[in-house]
Amino acid sequence: QDESVNAVVNGGGHYRLADFLDVDVRIFTEALINATPHSPDRENLLRTAVALHVGKLADQPNADFAWLQAHRRRFDRRGVQARIALAEIIQDREPVQAVALLRQASRYESGDAGARQRISDMLGKLQS
Repeated sequence: QDESVNAVVNGGGHYRLADFLDVDVRIFTEALINATPHSPDRENLLRTAVALHVGKLADQPNADFAWLQAHRRRFDRRGVQARIALAEIIQDREPVQAVALLRQASRYESGDAGARQRISDMLGKLQS
């Protein structure tokens, strides 16, 4: 009897991971999708996304493919945006944590000049 599990599903000519797999990227993405401005659980969803956005996407010695770079930049941009959004929510009641989030965000090369300016403005306000 074959007891193997197929973790990759081919549906309609497109491959995807089976739904029973919990993958950090999937959970990260779903948290950000659900963290709309009017979501009652926005803060917790952003905390989930920030907690999952650590390191470099597919950080393996042999995984430095050219096609992966765009995905890494996209996830870094989204991680920066999540940190800024969470810092905005908590800045009045947890200013030290908000500063820490903004400093973390500033370490990523997101390529987003607007995000860099927002980080700078918020740090200036929180550290004055």
